[in-house]
Amino acid sequence: MISTPANQKHNPEPPLLSLHKVSNRLWDKPILKNITWSTELGQSWAILGPNGAGKSTLIKVILGQLPYCGTIKRDAQICTFDKIAYVSLEQQKILVAREEKKDRYEEYSGKEQHSLSGHEFIDPEGLQTEKLLETAEQLGLVPLLEKPLRHFSNGETRKTMIAKALLAGPRLLILDEPFDGLDTASAKWLSQSISGLIQGGLAITKTLNNIESYRLSATTQQHHLATYTKKIHKQDADIDWTKTASQINCQIHAFNPWPIASTTFNNKTIRIWSSVVITDNTT
Repeated sequence: MISTPANQKHNPEPPLLSLHKVSNRLWDKPILKNITWSTELGQSWAILGPNGAGKSTLIKVILGQLPYCGTIKRDAQICTFDKIAYVSLEQQKILVAREEKKDRYEEYSGKEQHSLSGHEFIDPEGLQTEKLLETAEQLGLVPLLEKPLRHFSNGETRKTMIAKALLAGPRLLILDEPFDGLDTASAKWLSQSISGLIQGGLAITKTLNNIESYRLSATTQQHHLATYTKKIHKQDADIDWTKTASQINCQIHAFNPWPIASTTFNNKTIRIWSSVVITDNTT
């Protein structure tokens, strides 16, 4: 069953982010090859793949941190990168190592080191107290605001980093392996918070090693926002040659890999996997 927004426009707004035939290489090793993809404001995506598949490379290309070939177009809302928030396990490891270093220094020097509280980490200059409290309430972080960051669990640290990212008012939030290193309870807690952000209209892109690592939270479908297509049958793939070239081209690509567009010639069935529009006679 396929569902699409009921209020989808025939002339949609330009995508928030679009990639066309984007490739990246590490020396002579191709990492990304001809990636074409687009996302609209308010949409959320999960990028799936095993370790080493290029998920983090794709994110760094989007963030402008790695060179690439191809075309990337960013809407004006995110063209300067300050409206793209990024949270990764790598960032968390750096943060935790910094706080652990303070513990070791105290142990050897006997001098107490100031440990950042959740409040100080999220809003170090203390200029956005009202927004901080609103975000902390949304993510369930209020009890952690005055707690030393070095005493946070993995899940609490991850969610606190997301709160810091949200304070800048991003239009797109990118989470690189958000559930890595979390136990089941922490992953469920974080998943519910992410679901709340998505329902609030924030565009979120996540990278995941596998779909099982993402604990989905059940939400009631809004039926007025969805329409349903009929079940696809093999006969739907039969090409109607009275249609325009563009329509036939769309049909051929839509039915690949199943059930494969087909036609009959000299009483033989011919299957067509791919096509290119040369001219489109609409008369």
